[in-house]
Amino acid sequence: MIAQFANFNYKPQREAYETTRLFTQLMRGTLVLHGTYGTGKTHLLAALCNDLRELGKGSLFTTAPKLFSAIQSKIAIHEDYSSIITSAMKTNLLVIDDIDKAKHSEFREEIYFEIVDERVKAGRPIAISTNRLDELENYVGGAVCSRLKVGQNLSHRADARAAQIADRHYNRQKIGSPQFVPPGRCLVLLTERADALWVTSWPYPQFVKHAWAGAFMCSCFRNESTYLASELIIEAVAATRWYYGNPPPLGFITFVDTGKIKSINPGYCYKKAGWVHVGHTQGGLVALQLKPQDMPPAEMPNGAQLALDWEMTG
Repeated sequence: MIAQFANFNYKPQREAYETTRLFTQLMRGTLVLHGTYGTGKTHLLAALCNDLRELGKGSLFTTAPKLFSAIQSKIAIHEDYSSIITSAMKTNLLVIDDIDKAKHSEFREEIYFEIVDERVKAGRPIAISTNRLDELENYVGGAVCSRLKVGQNLSHRADARAAQIADRHYNRQKIGSPQFVPPGRCLVLLTERADALWVTSWPYPQFVKHAWAGAFMCSCFRNESTYLASELIIEAVAATRWYYGNPPPLGFITFVDTGKIKSINPGYCYKKAGWVHVGHTQGGLVALQLKPQDMPPAEMPNGAQLALDWEMTG
C-alpha cells in the first residue's frame, strides 16, 4: 500500500497529521516527528513525499542506515560519494527517517553537519523522525542538533520549564501554578534553553471584553535570552500564522501595564517588530496592535517537534 495522507489513521495523531499536511504547503524549516515505535512516523513522512510528487515537486526520502550504506558502497569501490551528499543538500525536501538508527561516528557526524548546515543556510526544508529525541545529539552531534533546533520551539500549556519563566512575568496570576496560559486556544513557544517564552492566546470573541475581540493576543512574553526581543516577536507571529493559518481581521493585540515596567517607551520591542499603539483598555493598559498586512509570512518554528505519543494543546 502506498503511504498517503488519505490512508493514514489520523484520529490518534490528529495534530501530527494536520501539521505534516501543512508542512507540505509551507515547505519551510524543520519538521521533527518523534515518539515510540508504531505511531505512524514513517507513514506520515512517506505520505509527505508522495503528496509533493503529485504536485510535481521533488524530494529525497531515505533512512539513516540507507544513506550511509550508499556512501560506504561508494567508498568500498573507491568511487567519489560527493554526488550523494550533493543530492541530499540540493533536493527540494530532504526526509531522513529513523535518523537515530545509524551508530555514531565522527565521519557520520561530519556528513550530517555538511548536509544540514548547507540546507539550513539555503533555507531548504528538512523532515526527520526519531525514537530518541532526548538522545539525538548522541547520534548526529551537537552542532547538527543546534542547526535543527534554533530559536523558539513548540511547547505546551503545562510545560514545567515554561511555567518557571512565566512565574517571573509581571502579569502572572498565581506563581507556582502548573497552568500559566488562559483557557481556550493557545500556542506556546519556548526557546531551547527555556530563557524566552511566548504565548499566543486566541480567545473566542464572545468571551472577550476589550475592543479587539477576535484578534490573536500575546498573553505572555518574557525574554531572558541573548536574542533580540523584537526578533523573537517577529518569529512568534510567523509561527502563529503557521499554526492557525490566516490571521483574524484585527490581527494581533497585546497589552502593556505601564505601572509594572521601567521603560519610558512601553512596548518598545513590539514597536520595533512593527506593532503600533492603538489606544488603551478601560483599565488603562496600553494596547499595541499588529494588523494582518503587516505580519511576516507564516513560518514553522525552528525545530518544530511533533510528538506522536501525546497531543499538543491547541
